[in-house]
Amino acid sequence: MKARTILQAEIIAVSQGNGAAGQSNVLKGLVDLLVVPELANDPESWYLLDTSRSLKPFIFQNRQAAQLTSLTDLTSENVFMRKEFIFGVDMRCAAGYGLWFMAAKCTA
Repeated sequence: MKARTILQAEIIAVSQGNGAAGQSNVLKGLVDLLVVPELANDPESWYLLDTSRSLKPFIFQNRQAAQLTSLTDLTSENVFMRKEFIFGVDMRCAAGYGLWFMAAKCTA
């Protein structure tokens, strides 16, 4: 994985003219690596996000907290007729992009 090599290796190879030379990795320990399995359909791509500041690259606004609602009463018509319980969530939120220069995608 390229991201792990860049972020955790002591020495990285740098091309110089016709060959390659080893150079000390100044980025080692600078950022944390977070692997998200849900993004595994494109394993060659990785993202770099600056989340160290108060302004983030993505904005999430929680307008109403999530409330779980369930229909599990055995005398309910849905339980009797279809033999199934119903669960739902009532929530209001919004999400969007923040500052574009605080996120980068690399396809290596």
